[in-house]
Amino acid sequence: MLLHFWRWPVRSGPPLDLYDLPPDETIQPRSLATLRKAVATANKVGQAANYGRIATRLPALLAELHTAAHLWTGRDQVEVWGLLAEAYRLGHTYAIAMRMPDLSAVALTRMDWAAAQAGDRAPGLRAAREYLRVTAYLREKDYAACERLNASGVRYLDGTDERTPGALVARGQLHLGASVIAARQHDDSATKHHLTEAQRMPSRSAKGTGSSSGLGSGQRMSKSTAP
Repeated sequence: MLLHFWRWPVRSGPPLDLYDLPPDETIQPRSLATLRKAVATANKVGQAANYGRIATRLPALLAELHTAAHLWTGRDQVEVWGLLAEAYRLGHTYAIAMRMPDLSAVALTRMDWAAAQAGDRAPGLRAAREYLRVTAYLREKDYAACERLNASGVRYLDGTDERTPGALVARGQLHLGASVIAARQHDDSATKHHLTEAQRMPSRSAKGTGSSSGLGSGQRMSKSTAP
């Protein structure tokens, strides 16, 4: 009953299904600073596993961000595309919690669509999306698909460094994903290598520009707890 109450009517509504239509100009987006705070708050709600609040608040936030991304111009437009990608990622988090893999896949597809238009945040966001796709295929024990997705994520990070927003965090996630894939296949050497590299990423990121990855909530894997 509770699961049904929290189900989110997005398949036939603007947040996910109508993403490719012109924006709803009856929506007046709030300021960029306000939208930043709204996305940060939504991510905290997701991290707290408050799925009822996500279900009631995220669709409207997605619609507002979608409108802003289409109507704004310049640097504000680029930044709001990144915020929209983060919000779609939160939709994936909600869908996984509600055991709705089809909705999760759609949300991650929309995340990549928005991330591709997010300027210098694009590589980190797109790589993080591939990491999240790995978690789904781990559940199916399709390790060949996991390796392909992980390699795709790494390719998105080609040419990035500490100054690229979110790149080091995403690289660390991909190493963590690779360590789980290796562990599932009993490759102890590769598991150790990728875990070591994953542990190095946070300290390297701290020495960079101080930019937040802004990736929000999502699955975290470890050798023992991966799905």
